[in-house]
Amino acid sequence: LEPRKRKSIISDWEQKRQEERTGRIRAEVKLREALAKLQTTSSILSKDEESSGGDNLHILPLSTIGTVKSPYPKRMGTPRQG
Repeated sequence: LEPRKRKSIISDWEQKRQEERTGRIRAEVKLREALAKLQTTSSILSKDEESSGGDNLHILPLSTIGTVKSPYPKRMGTPRQG
C-alpha cells in the first residue's frame, strides 16, 4: 500500500476505535448510575419492609415476554449440538 492509503486506513481505524470507546464509556456510566439508583431504591425498600412487618417486595418488575413449547417433555431423544 502507498503511504497515503495506509495513513487513511490507520486514521479510519483510530476513529472507529475512539467511537467504540466513547460508546462503551457512556454505557458504563449509565450502568453505574442505574446501579446506584437501584441500591438507593433497595435501601429505601428494605427500610419500608422493616417497618411494614417484612412483606416481600419486588425491586425489579418482571413480565413474561414469551412462552416455549417443545415436542420433548423430557431430555430423552433431544438432538445434540456437536
